[in-house]
Amino acid sequence: MKCARDAMLPEFAPRELFAESYDHAGTRALAREILMMGPSEYAAASKGSAIKRATLWMLQRNACVVLGNIGTAEDLPVLEAMREHEHAIVREHAAWALARLPRVIGAAPRARSAADAATDLPERAGHPAP
Repeated sequence: MKCARDAMLPEFAPRELFAESYDHAGTRALAREILMMGPSEYAAASKGSAIKRATLWMLQRNACVVLGNIGTAEDLPVLEAMREHEHAIVREHAAWALARLPRVIGAAPRARSAADAATDLPERAGHPAP
């Protein structure tokens, strides 16, 4: 009996973009990289891959959730930058992550602004309220 790993085809091998994301530090680094990508970098990184079906802003939304769940203080600047993103859903998820992150890293919560309240996510599956 063969294991799936023995039959790994090159076209299904992890892409360079995802190669080092197998632990929290790697996952956080990948999330930050996705958040900082522009359209041309995303197009190059996803060329020939099914991941290109997901738009960059969708992955950036997901990256905000990742950092809200396992982020550290190192991730605060990139999340702050995402509060200015062109897509409201990314801004909302960045605000959610920023509100949640102090509990994840054990720091005092930052002061909430009116902009934070305006982008609060309603409670929904997979996204508990901050």
